Amino acid sequence: MQSDKTSWVYYAPQWYRKVFKQQHVTEPDWKTAYSQWLDRVWGLHPPQHDTIKMFGKDVLMPRFQQVYGGTDYRFSGQTFAALPIPDDLEPCINAMRQLVMTPIDTTFSLDFYRGILVNWYANGDHYMGPHTDNEKALVPRAPVCSLSLGTTRRFVFTPKDSGLKEHERLELMLHDGDLVVMGGTTQETHKHALPKMSNQKFAVGKRINVTMRCFRQP
Repeated sequence: MQSDKTSWVYYAPQWYRKVFKQQHVTEPDWKTAYSQWLDRVWGLHPPQHDTIKMFGKDVLMPRFQQVYGGTDYRFSGQTFAALPIPDDLEPCINAMRQLVMTPIDTTFSLDFYRGILVNWYANGDHYMGPHTDNEKALVPRAPVCSLSLGTTRRFVFTPKDSGLKEHERLELMLHDGDLVVMGGTTQETHKHALPKMSNQKFAVGKRINVTMRCFRQP
């Protein structure tokens, strides 16, 4: 997303649908198994919305979220406690870990990729505002993996400095099973967001986002 290519995004359409099919190659109807798996993953969402700090005030998140894995995660003025990774998420998380190690990046051991954040979007009114994944607990410039499941939604990268022509804007329509990996200086040069889509046909269904980040070793 920069002319010098130090800021980059890797996009793999329908990646996890293909991985899931391979994982269930012995099953006669993998699509039914996939649909049932999606329903179970949707059922994992917390019953209530978390709160975050905005302009010094506590506000409800416009989505459901839960941190999983071996480390708590602090952002938006709050620390969110991690739960053990559910069995239904283990296969997709393991596939993401294997991908980010090879061939994309072999700098970090798998132990670094122990933090998982899952967001559940019930409809087009649920969204994620522009932000960067640059918290102090994260390893700078380590790839961040983001898996989309369910309804198609817009995913937008905007330059932090709009005056720099070499910093490009990027917009993706993320479909079920699509994988995005953000690497290099992306978190330094760009913000990313999942805007509202409440008045468009794409936003009638549910969306799940599974993200994996590289945390500093304690």
